[in-house]
Amino acid sequence: FKERVNSCIIKAYNRYHKQEHEEEYISIDTDTRIINIRPSDILFIETTGTPHKIRIHEENRQIEMYANLKDIQKKLPSNFYRCHKSYIVNKNKIEEIDKNHNKIIMKNEEECYVSFRYMRGLIV
Repeated sequence: FKERVNSCIIKAYNRYHKQEHEEEYISIDTDTRIINIRPSDILFIETTGTPHKIRIHEENRQIEMYANLKDIQKKLPSNFYRCHKSYIVNKNKIEEIDKNHNKIIMKNEEECYVSFRYMRGLIV
């Protein structure tokens, strides 16, 4: 009996540990395709000049889709931060924060704006 209990505990632990390290994908529905992307690949998300359209920035590509930042943020993990009315950034991909010019420089050298009132949430 003791061996069975130990075996069950080990199986449950391994299953939990495996799920913890598997990254979830989110589905992005564009005009022509449905794309599965890993949140960790996203640098930042911004609104575009077109109403209700956003642009997702990854290291090597950009994806445009119709959505709003509020809805997309609900799908993302806690390391994503709404730093401006037009931007959500992946805090793990920030290279530098320019407090004088209210800008964030991402790891790929792209820049995002940060509003003064949200600056505190970025500085840990």
